[in-house]
Amino acid sequence: TGNTVSNNIAYYGGGIECYWSQPFITDNTITGNTTNMYGGGIFCRYTSAIIDSCTISGNNGDGVYCEFESSPVIHYCNITDNTGYGVRNVDSSITVNAENNWWGDSTGPGGVGPGTGDEVSEYVDYEPWLFAPVGVEEETRSQKPEARLMVYPNPFKQITDIRYQIGEGVDSRQKSVVSMKIYDVSGRLVKNFNLKSEVSNLRSEVSWKGVSNAGQKLPCGVYFLRFQAGDYKETRKLLLIK
Repeated sequence: TGNTVSNNIAYYGGGIECYWSQPFITDNTITGNTTNMYGGGIFCRYTSAIIDSCTISGNNGDGVYCEFESSPVIHYCNITDNTGYGVRNVDSSITVNAENNWWGDSTGPGGVGPGTGDEVSEYVDYEPWLFAPVGVEEETRSQKPEARLMVYPNPFKQITDIRYQIGEGVDSRQKSVVSMKIYDVSGRLVKNFNLKSEVSNLRSEVSWKGVSNAGQKLPCGVYFLRFQAGDYKETRKLLLIK
């Protein structure tokens, strides 16, 4: 958090390499880095990194490069002027969540996208995008994120790990109460977790094996995870596959 990573050269990930890790990369400037192979700014392999509120700009290569079951969540970043793709994903089994980013133009990203900003490859979810750089015309976001939520793997066959971190934006009187519930597509509650996180910025984790509160194996399909910490609420789609 809060670093400038610039003018580095590396074989994988000129700026940052994420390998078998689940880091939070927030409020950083990653610029002017060069790769000899993949990922000028950030290289992702077997990772579910959270990349939030960063400037990933002017790197020689892709801004963010993803392969081998990587499912980073890339939100509220300025991704501009990279010589390769802004975000490139070469794993066709996963769609990278890169919503709500500024791509350098109000028309959105280029590549498979409709606009003229930094390009995105296939298997990247870029909609919606921002119409102005983060920090110029703010989207009324808190300077201190309330909470962070990460699910990996997703889609999953047998088990998925749900990681959450309570930030300073949550009222101190409410930090200890965390609610996590899973619903099926009909809206029926199938699994309920009652959790506690007594310390701000404490990273916690639970696992879900695709079973109901009664311990029964649930059928393959789409489920919805609803997470709440104080007044902060977030919903994620989960896909249980064969």
